[in-house]
Amino acid sequence: EDPIRSLLQANGVHLLVAEAGGEDVARVRPPRPWALAIGSEARGCRAAVVDAGERRVEIPMPGGAESLNAGVAGAILLYVLGREETP
Repeated sequence: EDPIRSLLQANGVHLLVAEAGGEDVARVRPPRPWALAIGSEARGCRAAVVDAGERRVEIPMPGGAESLNAGVAGAILLYVLGREETP
């Protein structure tokens, strides 16, 4: 069994993976607790991490921009995922 998946399951953590082609992050409301994996700008996350993830999320990039710096993308993703739903 994959050690990453085992650790997540043992602690009840839902893993989201930042990856091109994922769901629009603005439409995702993950159950708590959750964790976010962000890979390098050039290679993304390791295959084992992607495989352990429950969902893949992305920041929509209109206008042809290919990618964001990993730190900037992480900050945006954490902000969007961490906001509370409002009525």
